[in-house]
Amino acid sequence: MTARQQRRWGAAAVGALLAALHLGVAASEAARGCPAEAVRIALPDLPAGEFLKGKGDRFASPDPGHLVRELREVEQRLGCRFELVRLPVVRMVREASAGQFDLVVPTPEAMALAQGWLLPRSGDRTNLQLAVGHSSLSLFVLSTRADDLRTAWASDGRPKGSVGVVAGSVPAEHAKAAGWSAQTIQDFERGLAMLMLQRVDHVFAPALSLADSEPVRSGEVVALLPPVLPVAYFPAATPAFGQRHPEFLRAFWRAACQASLARRSDRPSCKP
Repeated sequence: MTARQQRRWGAAAVGALLAALHLGVAASEAARGCPAEAVRIALPDLPAGEFLKGKGDRFASPDPGHLVRELREVEQRLGCRFELVRLPVVRMVREASAGQFDLVVPTPEAMALAQGWLLPRSGDRTNLQLAVGHSSLSLFVLSTRADDLRTAWASDGRPKGSVGVVAGSVPAEHAKAAGWSAQTIQDFERGLAMLMLQRVDHVFAPALSLADSEPVRSGEVVALLPPVLPVAYFPAATPAFGQRHPEFLRAFWRAACQASLARRSDRPSCKP
């Protein structure tokens, strides 16, 4: 055998070994129910208090928030590979519905049902035991105007004046369906700035998204009572992904719930 033939034989042997290793990894992943490719998970690009930190396409460092830490814990527990991507809400919904993502986290139950995404079920209902968080959708107003606006909200069940909402969000859809005078805001931070300047009368948002904002902490902005409606958050799956990987999806839902237990007071059972 010539030196050239030896080099070719060696290269072929290395290639065969790498292929065998790749097939072994794929077989191991398949045995665990993991998809062969990394699971693509879409998250909103807006901060949500301690739940999700950072803004835009990056996560805060060194603390990205409960949700990202828990997703990394699930990734290790299941032995699968995750790719986390942050997107504006409207784009996130559009691309997930087009099959460009496998999971959307965290997803309000109403949004998932409206998009036809998959949620954990218990009989004919969503399994609330497998939610990764709960909050309420509330109307936030300037504390100096709270008495006047609270009276209108409590008596009529309708906000008095304009309501700032993020496009594509559950608050935006609710405001539209209810016939409120909705005004689009780019994000909650800018919405609060518009509220402080009295360019909108209310900001309609999940309470957890504004809990750590300075105007809310200082008492300059308060939430009207009662809240508009409660909301439960889930990892939602696109139908095609769920059909391809039902075993993984069931394991993921349970693991995500279990990873959230340390921060929660409601102590769900996390039973599928």
